[in-house]
Amino acid sequence: MATKFESYSSGGDTNFSVWGSRWYAQTFTPSDGHTITSVKLYLARRGSPGTMTVSIKATSGGEPTGADLCSGTINANTFDLYDIFGWQEISFGAGASLSVNTKYAIVVRAPSGTVTTDDVLWKGDNSSPTYAGGNKFYSYDSGTIWTGDTGADCYFEDWGDLTFVAYPSDPTTRVTGLIHRYDRGVYNIELLFGDIISDFSIPNVDSTTTKAYQSKEELDKINNALSQGTPVPTPTAPVSPVQPTPAPTVTTPTTLTPTRDTGIAELTQYAKDILATPAGQAAIARQQGLAQGVEAVVTPYAIDVLRKNEQEATLLIQIQKMTQAAKATGITSYARGVLLKAIVDAKAQLKELYKQ
Repeated sequence: MATKFESYSSGGDTNFSVWGSRWYAQTFTPSDGHTITSVKLYLARRGSPGTMTVSIKATSGGEPTGADLCSGTINANTFDLYDIFGWQEISFGAGASLSVNTKYAIVVRAPSGTVTTDDVLWKGDNSSPTYAGGNKFYSYDSGTIWTGDTGADCYFEDWGDLTFVAYPSDPTTRVTGLIHRYDRGVYNIELLFGDIISDFSIPNVDSTTTKAYQSKEELDKINNALSQGTPVPTPTAPVSPVQPTPAPTVTTPTTLTPTRDTGIAELTQYAKDILATPAGQAAIARQQGLAQGVEAVVTPYAIDVLRKNEQEATLLIQIQKMTQAAKATGITSYARGVLLKAIVDAKAQLKELYKQ
């Protein structure tokens, strides 16, 4: 159902005569963005003015300009004879989209009309107009040159449908909040879009954000690739805790490559990042040992060292990637501020880790 938006209909003390090359226009400024589908004008006729055309135009310097944004016609011979006026609706079909706080013009012409005998009369206020969004214009040469009259307004009603704007889903534009957590080797980022929560990848960074419950799936891919498709044997008994000897040292290889590179090329970037951490390297060594029938004994102290190394490496990776994202071109100032806050928080976590 159409809605009335802009309008003016008070102080009617003048009739503006529309005929031939004598065109009239009323400018207006929508306070809401909408699609205009029709206008209603307060009109009467003298004689038989024929077909009347009404259109919507953009404005430049306040006056009508350019091609019609939309238009419609009506048989003016059906109007009441002067001096009986009535509201006449002119439909624009699909209409045109009008932007909020932008001035447009309603342009009226009756090309077949003649002065005083076959013309359209448009009711207006020529003494004390109060419409602030525009004013009357007239042209003596079919719209080539327009003259404005800030002391007059024509009666009009702007009808149409409200425009609903869907904001883009680009996470760098309409972000309302960000939550980041470190959970079992996975760094989670959640963006808040009002009532919508979205997991996303930081723009221009080759790293996929993964939910915590997906980490097991990723690790299964790693294990399957490292064991060449053979399931990892389950220990028959739990590893017995061994008290650490003074200053034990845990050494992990800096680079270890599986004997066969089966499936590694299909791993996600996230899985490759995990493999690059000290814990990932230790997992590679352990899988190679299991494939050879050797079960390593890992002390609680070694497990704690590996955990801290893994957390440190993960935080450093995230800080580096969020820093790159914050420096990327095209990112909004709000999104950059959110990323910088996340970097500060990650550095604070890193500082606490070093204290342990």
